[in-house]
Amino acid sequence: MLNRRQHKAVLWGEALFILVLTIMLCFNYDVWLDEAFTGIFVRSNFYDMIKATAMDVHPPLYYVLLKLFAMIFGYHIPALKIFSVLPILFLMLMSIFWVYPKFGFKTAFLFQMLLGVLPNSMIKNVEMRMYTWGMLFVFLAALCAYEIWKKDGKGIKFDIGLFAFGLAAAYTHYFALVSIGVIYCILVFWIVLGKDFKKLREVFVSMIGSIFGYLPWIPVFYNQTKVVAGGGWWYQEPVLFRNIPAFISWPAGGTDAAVIEELFLLTVSVCFFGLLYRRYSKDKKAFFVLQEEKEGNLSEIRIGLSSFLVYLFTIFLGVLLSKVIKPLYLSRYVFSACGLLYLGIAISANYLKKYVYVALCIFFMGVGVYSYPLVWKEEYEEPVLEELKNLETFLEGQGELSIASESDLWYWIFKFYFPQYEVEIVTNIPEEKIRKGGIIFITETGEEVWEEMPPWVRMDELGSIEFKGKQRLYQLEWADW
Repeated sequence: MLNRRQHKAVLWGEALFILVLTIMLCFNYDVWLDEAFTGIFVRSNFYDMIKATAMDVHPPLYYVLLKLFAMIFGYHIPALKIFSVLPILFLMLMSIFWVYPKFGFKTAFLFQMLLGVLPNSMIKNVEMRMYTWGMLFVFLAALCAYEIWKKDGKGIKFDIGLFAFGLAAAYTHYFALVSIGVIYCILVFWIVLGKDFKKLREVFVSMIGSIFGYLPWIPVFYNQTKVVAGGGWWYQEPVLFRNIPAFISWPAGGTDAAVIEELFLLTVSVCFFGLLYRRYSKDKKAFFVLQEEKEGNLSEIRIGLSSFLVYLFTIFLGVLLSKVIKPLYLSRYVFSACGLLYLGIAISANYLKKYVYVALCIFFMGVGVYSYPLVWKEEYEEPVLEELKNLETFLEGQGELSIASESDLWYWIFKFYFPQYEVEIVTNIPEEKIRKGGIIFITETGEEVWEEMPPWVRMDELGSIEFKGKQRLYQLEWADW
């Protein structure tokens, strides 16, 4: 048996190992559409950035924090990616200094592992987006809710924490806001169940404070919902209730091995229903994968179940909103609640038989070993930096020019990579600009775009170049037929 000091040494070693592997995924220059949005936003001044965010479909806190970080450490892609790793660092510290003392070594060890080994988590952990920050704020709000519910939560610091982290989550991502709403509901339920009505006042003060703190953004939120309801690129295939199992297993997705997602879904189900059985069954003996229950673990079981419920209800409400309003829920939106899912799985480890816990750890280690090279390949397969330099060299040789893109997607990507050039979608370029000349059209589809072009535009092919795939280059000129 390891002693407390050895436990800490193992946890620190595990945290360091996972963080190093995660940071190693940050030093590439390949970004996708949403990351391009992020990079463009943070290059603006604060006023223009928040104004642009208000016209998008996300709240502004992540962009504000990222800009402050970039003003110190630079706007290059690795720095912006490393900013997304910081919440993982903070969650590792919370594991060592809060999860371990509260729930023990097995829980902390498995919780840290889950933060770093699941393929979709690996991807999101280094993405230039707000998801890891949403996960951190939701986790910290849940921590404060737990401390308020427990006797050791009587201090005002946890009320302030619930208010502050809940509000921060709401200003980071809208489905983080959904998770915070679920946390408040679960907290009120447990307090009422325990008939400790004095604590309700503290909870309602935090809740009302959060509502007032969110009031300045409510008009923006309302306008954004109208944009989403109005359609546009947001429209997608219907979100169905039968998709819920796939949404639940999403953290284990991101590879071609469907069996990983299926086994992860099985793990979530066994852990959740195992805790549910221990909560409501009078039989304390060992059963199936569960070991014999020890006395005095009711609060631990409740926090484990509550962690699962935040995750599950976030998904359910996302699907329900998609049915009532329009398809708006994407599988990655539950990432803000993934920290609590991982905590729920890890807490259930205290109730599993030893061989089941060992098998679970081996399974997740195997998932990490299998997934990491695949994620690495995805991040580094394309030599984007070298391709970017080649394309820059070509464009510089063309003199003064502007770039035409074939779609909204490529418009934002080119605008991110080439901030020194004016970028427009090719079908939106006015006649007078075509007459002026100096427009380079960069396209994957080539002649297919010609059908949408007006007859007075001529496309003279200049060649092709590799940049996130094979791109064909055309000089757009006025056609004197």
